[in-house]
Amino acid sequence: MLGRFFEFEVSEQENYDLRLPTFDEHLLNAISYYNMAANVYLEFKQPHLASGVCLEVGNALRAAGKRSEALGYFLQAAEIESKFPLSHLLACQAVVECYVDLGDHEMALNTLTEMGQSLEEQGGEQPAFFEMQSDVEVTSLLILLLLEYPKAHLKTEHRKIMLKFSPDNDDVGSCVHSGSDAENDRRLLLQSLVLAMEMKHFESLKETETQLSKYLNKTQADILHHIVFTSRNRFNLGTS
Repeated sequence: MLGRFFEFEVSEQENYDLRLPTFDEHLLNAISYYNMAANVYLEFKQPHLASGVCLEVGNALRAAGKRSEALGYFLQAAEIESKFPLSHLLACQAVVECYVDLGDHEMALNTLTEMGQSLEEQGGEQPAFFEMQSDVEVTSLLILLLLEYPKAHLKTEHRKIMLKFSPDNDDVGSCVHSGSDAENDRRLLLQSLVLAMEMKHFESLKETETQLSKYLNKTQADILHHIVFTSRNRFNLGTS
């Protein structure tokens, strides 16, 4: 890996010495063309194509480690799709992931809360909305556990989520997919996670992470790992 990094540095230096464009310059040039394309699509009343361009640029910037710049494009995509619920929510998912990448968990939670409200307004029986609602709830729970807000300061929406995954809640029917074994297994493990946090039992927390991670997407798994990492200090290394 170090060898490849050295080769990249040498290549970049050679480009500089020859006055050739650098990676960042190529990237900026490409983005300028994408921006023009998005504006043309908007001018011709093609919002889905315009937001698609924004998402593509955002993903490219995120992959290049330019997360702050990527966030702006994801937010733009969400705004363009504001009149199209499913497309808007999909763009908001990218916004949440980028906020988590940046370590701004409060803004990620705010976006998730707005998504949850939108999903409730949509209602209906569409599987896509069901799956998204489940992911929104789980990601919200993980961020709430990470941030450790005092219960008295929780918003109503957040109290409902904490109650749903409380170890004292045996209502399996409250799951979004009450008939799914995987969903029920995840819910039970999330209850175990909440209990480990309440009991400040670090070993249980680590064991739950191992079992729960396979039921989570990458962003959720990253948040869970952050919970475990920071809890070592918060629990004062307690194991009982």
